[in-house]
Amino acid sequence: MTPREARESVLFPVRVRDDDHWSDGRIRNVSSHGVMLEMEVPPPRGSFIEIRRGDIVIIGQVRWSSEGRCGLRTQDSVPVDRLGHLSASSHQTTDAETVDRRVQVRVMTPQEIAERSRSRGRLFQSLSLVIVGAVGAVFFAMLMYDVLHRAFGVIEKSLR
Repeated sequence: MTPREARESVLFPVRVRDDDHWSDGRIRNVSSHGVMLEMEVPPPRGSFIEIRRGDIVIIGQVRWSSEGRCGLRTQDSVPVDRLGHLSASSHQTTDAETVDRRVQVRVMTPQEIAERSRSRGRLFQSLSLVIVGAVGAVFFAMLMYDVLHRAFGVIEKSLR
């Protein structure tokens, strides 16, 4: 059995994404290809998650999960030295200087813009078909009413 890789005890706040859900967490210890996270509801074993801290993105698979903690095997090498620099420089701000990331404008890629345009085009096409169908149905109903009204008028006249 190979010896376990050396771990460095740390306490770094991070954002964690599991599928489409974001949550807060903390990195408790880290090695070159592993991270132990502490969070309210850790993701299940086998799931892939994304960890973000500043501009650093760590992707890996959950290898174990227990009450409030989980262990992650990372896809790439973990930049341990950069994680530490973020804590020293970027997290020494006051509440007045802190900006919520969700307020920042997200720049869309050309593929995302094209997909949004296609979705809107499909929606417009569907709505147009529904409106044309409804107008056609009303026109047909009015035409049938006129034809039947004349026919019943002739029948009514001949019965008198």
